[in-house]
Formats: sequence, C-alpha cells, structure tokens
Amino acid sequence: MPADPDAAAWLASLATTLPRHHAVLAHLLDGVRNDARVVQLSVACSLARGVADELSLEPAAWPDALTLVDSLVTSAGEIVALLNHHWPGSGAADSRRTAAIYADGIQLDLMAWPASVWSGMRPPDAVVLHATRNLYPTPWDPTRAQPLPDRLHEWHFLAWWSLLDAHKYLQRNSPWEARQRIEEARTHALQLAAAQQHTPFPEHAITSILDTPHATLPDQLPTTAPTLDTPSMHTALIALADILDHVAPQHADTTLSVWVRRRIRDEHGRTRAT
Repeated sequence: MPADPDAAAWLASLATTLPRHHAVLAHLLDGVRNDARVVQLSVACSLARGVADELSLEPAAWPDALTLVDSLVTSAGEIVALLNHHWPGSGAADSRRTAAIYADGIQLDLMAWPASVWSGMRPPDAVVLHATRNLYPTPWDPTRAQPLPDRLHEWHFLAWWSLLDAHKYLQRNSPWEARQRIEEARTHALQLAAAQQHTPFPEHAITSILDTPHATLPDQLPTTAPTLDTPSMHTALIALADILDHVAPQHADTTLSVWVRRRIRDEHGRTRAT
C-alpha cells in the first residue's frame, strides 16, 4: 500500500495554508522515502496545535533506525530545543517521542515505533504520507479503542484521591497545593468523561473531547476552575465530585466516593457557617 491517494494533494495544500508546517513535513517525507527501514509516515491529531507525526520502523531496525529520525528532525530547521524521551501515554514499551521546537515557532511532535506495535486500526483523521505496506488493515473501532476497565478504575480512584488531597491541603491552609490537586482531579474526571462518550484517545482528556464532534464537556466544568480562596475551592471540590458520579455512574456511591464526598461536604458546611 502506498500513501493515501489524496496525500500528495493534502500535503500540497499546506504549502499555501500552513507553509512552515508544509516545509517540515516535506522534509521528513523526502528523508524517509528512500530508507527501507521506514514502513510508514503518517500525520495525525490537529495541525492547528502543531505537527503531530507518527513514524513506523521495521522491527529489526529498532532502535538503530532512530538515528535517521534524529538526523531528519535536526536538519528540518533551526532547533531551539529538543527532547527525546519515552512517553508513558504511548502504551508501547518500544516507542520514542521526539519533541522539537524550531526557531520559526513550529512544534514537531514525532512518535517513532516498530511497525509491530500497531493494532491494525486506522486512527481517526490520520493521513498516510508514505507506506511500504498497509499497517491499517481494519477501520477505527471506537469500542476496541476504549480503555480497559482497569484503566477506568485507575482514573476514578486517582480522581477521588486527588480530591481528598485537595481537601487535606485546604485544611493545612496551602491553597496552591490544593489547587494543583483539583487540577489533577479535573484531568482524571475529563478522561472518564471522554471514555463515557467513546472519544478517540480518552487519555488525552479535554483535548479528546474538544476534538470529537458532538462530544461535550461537563456542564459544571467552569466551577472546577477556582480562585485561591477557600470557599471557591470547596465549591470546585463538590462540583468535581458531582461530575465524577455523572461520568462514572457505575462507580457512584462506592465506599471511596461516599467517604470522600462526606468529608468534603462536612468541611464545606463548616466553612459556609463560619
């Protein structure tokens, strides 16, 4: 399977609409076309947030072929800063993320993988620019792409844990630490909200929801962005507790949620009375 039939036209259109993005992608494409170690180069996510690319390599070439990635990235433009690291959210032990910032403002987010780690499903909105064989024999299946129950349980537990931490820090009069935990709880709540609506990649939380047509944010979400005063943060805690019960109804009224909610509400009542 070669590139997508309309890939050349799609890339050419970027030369007019997003010329800096086009320059980086064209450079990457030229560099991989004549290297047999590269199985596929595709573009995913939103170009409005920066170039998000995925590069698949022959399993036998992993990880030696990462030197090709390094040379392509560094030669695509003037680099301001660059980081190579393993992104835990990739779900694959054999993977590497290259994050590069160019002097013209372009952010390159490049994931490199052995071709063998692909599930076979075509990610939504992916454009295959180069391929020596088909790594996407099956269409995207939102059901199969959803997180397993253990992951949902993890997000739910960590959300309530963060709310409990936030409550603890409010009692200690440490508002910055409290707000940090509120933000962590919000992220986990939005991961659950994304999973509930079967959005692609719900681990990306609010980004997954905003990038999915017809997906919606929880109505109470603005209330979960408090100022540093104690009443505002207590209100945020209660709003997040309500959101959690809505986005994960199968876990509502569990021992954990009931216990944490009671502590939050008791403290909120005392604060209002004061």
